[in-house]
Amino acid sequence: MHILIITPIFFPTIGGAATYYDLLIHGLLSGGVVKRITVVTERMSGLPNYEPCDARGIELIRLFPHRAGGRLNKLSQYFRYGIQNLLYGFIPYLVRSRRPDVVLIHSSFHNYFNLLTPVVRYISKMVPVISDVRDHQLTVGRLKQLENYHALIACSLNVLGHLNQRESLIGRTEYIPVLQENLEPRKYALQTLEKYSLNQVPYLLFAGLIKSGKGIDLLLRTYELLISRGWGEKLVLVGLTKELKLLERALAIPGVRSLGPVSRDELLDLMSCSRMAINLSGSEGMPRTSLEAIALGVRVITPSGIPEFERYCPDYVACSSNPELVASQIENLLSKPMQNEYPIDQHATDAVLIQYERLFEKVCSEFRYRVDK
Repeated sequence: MHILIITPIFFPTIGGAATYYDLLIHGLLSGGVVKRITVVTERMSGLPNYEPCDARGIELIRLFPHRAGGRLNKLSQYFRYGIQNLLYGFIPYLVRSRRPDVVLIHSSFHNYFNLLTPVVRYISKMVPVISDVRDHQLTVGRLKQLENYHALIACSLNVLGHLNQRESLIGRTEYIPVLQENLEPRKYALQTLEKYSLNQVPYLLFAGLIKSGKGIDLLLRTYELLISRGWGEKLVLVGLTKELKLLERALAIPGVRSLGPVSRDELLDLMSCSRMAINLSGSEGMPRTSLEAIALGVRVITPSGIPEFERYCPDYVACSSNPELVASQIENLLSKPMQNEYPIDQHATDAVLIQYERLFEKVCSEFRYRVDK
């Protein structure tokens, strides 16, 4: 089987989507689910725009302008987004020339006005197309765009519920948990800690985009309260800055440090050695950084509104948008032994990949049936 994946970012870019597709692709190939995967993504400085199929079976086409994985002003973002939309017209050629069995497209391409929808409608007559929905940022009114897909993947129960608000999508949506590989605690990651001068410093960690939609304002107000109550931990921010003024505000607070984007290995080191990984985002499907922290045995504060966390580890779900209450919750959790009972095994590689395999086989079978009919 040959899969064509269209994603806004891909390794070595830092970010949840890049990590997810890297894990998925290598899992599908090593498990024998597919023989070849073509990835279409954005360009990166210093890397070729085309890398032919290697011994592992990965072909890489960096087609779109560098945008999602970079820090750009709004004018540059809009210009590059416009170019990206024009380049969607190249996708039918890729489908005809590569002849994949399935096309998998990240749903974020539909979040704003786009020219992808008619392209999906066109290629859906040539090949099965699946929308990979990783969050619920696509408004209910815009869910109609997803009707051109043969199937949809919902990465969490809240995303599933969001998609089910449009009746036409209910029968074609599959809930497949986020893939999370087994992780061993890295309590002695001295090289990384020394690199960032954190080897003698207790700290709380936030990992993600530095922008208002990720709950940074609430995080900063909560941290200021913890400091006023006598806590001495640093607050370490890891991730790409999308809003410079927000970062400037953060760095004006004593004890806050920003490391910018770091490699995933370094992130796991930093996470494993932190006192707590905090995510107060107001818009998450299933946050990878929270899963990674749980897999590493690290205390967490997870975003609210995620049914899986609210069911299995309610004490670790952000209790409020009031910084006073969140600060008290953090103090309470840090005073107790780690006792997170979240069933991380449901995200294990074998358990998740078999669901992808079944979905690929199902859409291919149904597509062939319609063509032969």
